[in-house]
Amino acid sequence: RKDWYFNKWLIYSALTLGLLALVLCGSGTEVGFYMGAVLLLTVLIGAGAYLVTETILRERTDKTLPFIMSLPLSYLEYSTAKIIGNMVIFLVPFCALTVGTWIAIAGTEALPDGLLPFSMLILVEIFTVYTIILAVAVMTESMGWTIGVMVAGNLFLQLFLYMVARLPGIGTHTEGPVAVWNATVFSIFGIEMAVIVLVIAATFILQSRKTDFL
Repeated sequence: RKDWYFNKWLIYSALTLGLLALVLCGSGTEVGFYMGAVLLLTVLIGAGAYLVTETILRERTDKTLPFIMSLPLSYLEYSTAKIIGNMVIFLVPFCALTVGTWIAIAGTEALPDGLLPFSMLILVEIFTVYTIILAVAVMTESMGWTIGVMVAGNLFLQLFLYMVARLPGIGTHTEGPVAVWNATVFSIFGIEMAVIVLVIAATFILQSRKTDFL
């Protein structure tokens, strides 16, 4: 509840900028589409990074964590609250903008429906990277490690964009009039979801074994 209260403005800001990005994407011009796409990715990546920094890392640097851990709760309970709280806060703008992206592509004649699978893969990949960053922040509580993973995650996202756009089962359909949901698309979705589940499970397992928060 505390994290939600102090980060409500982040949700409103992300939604506002995200809607602006979707308007640009649906403007019907190539420049507007690319500006909107870049803004949308920047908003989601930036919101995730800021959220993790403010709700987890700052509690360590501001000496709030020792007070929290002096309360009658276990380290696993603290970690569970942080993981669920962060994901709920992030998923509000993420889900809203994902639905908005679908509507913008499907409802705009200037944008081919073939972009839908590619766009959804990219958005889920952003959530996957966010989950990894969140897990590292919770497990290490280290600014250095978390920033390092943020940088590596953003670099990997660029590589992911490049590689997925060139896959025969995806790249050849992005400019088509119909969204093609084939085995390639579902395989990548499956990998992304598996990574998310494994990362969260590993975080809970490791945190349950911790006995010292210092």
